[in-house]
Amino acid sequence: MRRLLVLLHRYVGLFLGAFLLLEAVTGCAIVFEEELDGLLHPQLHPPRREAPLAPLDDVVRQASAALQGNWQLLALRFPRQDGAAAVALFRGRAEPGAAPPLRQVFVDVHSAAVLGQRGPNDTVLQVLKRLHADLYLGEPGMLLLLAVTFGCLLLGMTGPVLWQPKGWNPIGWFRVNWGANPLRRYLDLHKVAGFWLLPLIAATAVTSIYMLKPPLAETAVASVFPLQLWHAPQLTLTPPGDGQVLPPGRIVALAQARHPDAQVRNLRFPPAPSRPYVVELAEPGEMNDGRSGSIEVRIAPASGAILHEITRAGFSTGDHIMYWQYPLHNGHAFGLAGRILVFIGGAALALLFATGFYLWYKKNAASAASKRRKRERASAGASPRQALPGHPAHEPDQHPV
Repeated sequence: MRRLLVLLHRYVGLFLGAFLLLEAVTGCAIVFEEELDGLLHPQLHPPRREAPLAPLDDVVRQASAALQGNWQLLALRFPRQDGAAAVALFRGRAEPGAAPPLRQVFVDVHSAAVLGQRGPNDTVLQVLKRLHADLYLGEPGMLLLLAVTFGCLLLGMTGPVLWQPKGWNPIGWFRVNWGANPLRRYLDLHKVAGFWLLPLIAATAVTSIYMLKPPLAETAVASVFPLQLWHAPQLTLTPPGDGQVLPPGRIVALAQARHPDAQVRNLRFPPAPSRPYVVELAEPGEMNDGRSGSIEVRIAPASGAILHEITRAGFSTGDHIMYWQYPLHNGHAFGLAGRILVFIGGAALALLFATGFYLWYKKNAASAASKRRKRERASAGASPRQALPGHPAHEPDQHPV
């Protein structure tokens, strides 16, 4: 059984190692996406200043005017407490057989001035995000990464079994013999890092299942813990005959009035006249500092009536599990500390692949060298030996013909 686990652990790691390394490296960069994007593109991320905020309707109007052509406004992401740039997301008309284009427009919330715009592949970080999400392969890439995720979980289950540390001395569990030969040193590092960082790697892998295939994760959770509020009802409204709808500033004010202490994170616009606005807000002191909040308010675009509301107070156990999938995966669950932990998990995954590949390569090289030496010795043993004095070969009368 141990020999089987060794082979399984080795070759699963080798076959999936390149993908795991790619996911680890891109994930380490994405976890600090906002900080890196602010450093690389400071003109798009000005700091909040002591100045009055422009009306939200002006911000939306300026963002829409920045794009020429047929673009539909999908959502508006509000800035953080220390930021001054709101981000409007637009979707264009799709060409036959192609996905619809997307566009981001950055607007200053103080002056309503457009700071810039970009497409989904205009920056290095956006390319890394797409590689991390589906390898630029769409659905086949997501299925491939799902298989890689299950392979990562398999490595995490077999690794501790193969380690089997001797005794229960915790000091020995942390020990890496740095003075030993490189093969022994990297073997110790591979085992110790893999065992102690396994919870971080496992949490990232489990949440990756939700990121790649939400229905699969929802089905698995719902089989144990029922989901009550996670699937919001599909609301279909009767659009007004005159086509008049409330401006976005009024919609946000209605949601803010119901939760005056909450922070507005996102405003999702109706994709059709028969669909509602969706306002996402974060509760005070919420541990999830990502781009979405735990409060969701759906508002009729014409009348301003509150159609549906979701808060964590009504969450079931299954709802809580599903809510934490995305924040745990990208590290926003615990602020800066959470992102540092996710970064360490990604770096550990890269370290495990590098040390595992090194161990496999060195052992293969040593095995090949050993086989070569055996062949050389066998070849030397089969050659005629030189006659020694006193050997019958020196006596012609006794030498066999």
